Amino acid sequence: MGPCDRPEMAEAVAPHAGGVLEWAEREFDLVVVDASTTFTDSVAQAVQRADRLVLVSDGRAGSVSSLARMSGLAVRLGVARARIARLQNRADPRARAEARSEVGLEAARVYRVVDGGGEVEELLSSGRVGELCEPGYPYADSVASMLAQLLAELGRLPDLEEARRAYEAPRARRKWGLLGPRREARG
Repeated sequence: MGPCDRPEMAEAVAPHAGGVLEWAEREFDLVVVDASTTFTDSVAQAVQRADRLVLVSDGRAGSVSSLARMSGLAVRLGVARARIARLQNRADPRARAEARSEVGLEAARVYRVVDGGGEVEELLSSGRVGELCEPGYPYADSVASMLAQLLAELGRLPDLEEARRAYEAPRARRKWGLLGPRREARG
C-alpha cells in the first residue's frame, strides 16, 4: 500500500491505521511499515506492533544521538530494546563498524548498507534505478544482504537460492593471497 494520493488526506486516514495494520497482519506473512520519524498516533501504533523496529541513520554528526532519542521514545511506548535494530545507511565499506553504543541503543543490532559511491546519485538522477539494483553492484548486494539477515532473524528468510546467498554473504570475507584478493568463508 502506498501513501495517500494527497498529503492532506493523511490526517483523515490516520485514525484507521490500527485497523489497516491488523488486516495486513492477518493477510500477509511479512508487513513492512515505512513510517515518518515524527511519532504521530498512527506511527506509535505501528511501532508498538512491530516485531522489529529498524531505525535508520546515515552516519552524519548527530544521527546516532537522534536514533537514541527515537529508541528511548519507542521503549517508553512499550517496545522491548531487543526488538530495536539500527540501520546505518551509506556506510563506508572500508570503515569498521562502530563499537560504541549510545544510551537507548545498547541492545540494538546494527546493520550496515554500504555507500555505492557517486554512481548511486548519478544513476538515480538519470532514472537508471534498475542498474543500481542489479546483483553484483555493491550497494544492491549490501541491501540484499542486510534484508536477508533481518528476515532470517525474524524467521522469515524465503526458501530461495538468492536469499540464502545474500544471507551467507557477510560470512565470507576478503583475504589477500600471493596472487591478490580471494574470498574465504568464515568458520
